[in-house]
Amino acid sequence: MHATISCIADALAAGEVVGIFPEGTSTDGTDVFPFRSALIGAVGETLLRAEHLSAIFIQPVSVAYVGPNRRLAIWAREDEIQFVPHLLQVISLQRIEVALAWGDPIPADMSSDRKALTKRLEGAIRQLIAAAHD
Repeated sequence: MHATISCIADALAAGEVVGIFPEGTSTDGTDVFPFRSALIGAVGETLLRAEHLSAIFIQPVSVAYVGPNRRLAIWAREDEIQFVPHLLQVISLQRIEVALAWGDPIPADMSSDRKALTKRLEGAIRQLIAAAHD
């Protein structure tokens, strides 16, 4: 995990945009699993390395599959179908509707508690997912 956090911190310090999926697994998208806080540790690591940064803004983004093909487009590890047959099924779909939603950016600095930040991000994503399925 430390190597992953180090790679994320290097990219953030260089001004790159990094996307993570903090649930640490794939789901059917109807609910949000608890976020794992380990990768959020890259925030503190970045701020230690990049003296020019006083804070990092984390942009919550939700991805929700909607519409009539929603269930066919998603795959979760607990599904009965294996990944490759699922991928072929997705490729055959003529249309997949995806709702992307952006929450308010959340600032994080050296005083930010990793676990509290993770809970705040999880709450923001839960709200965005719920709104997408309304």
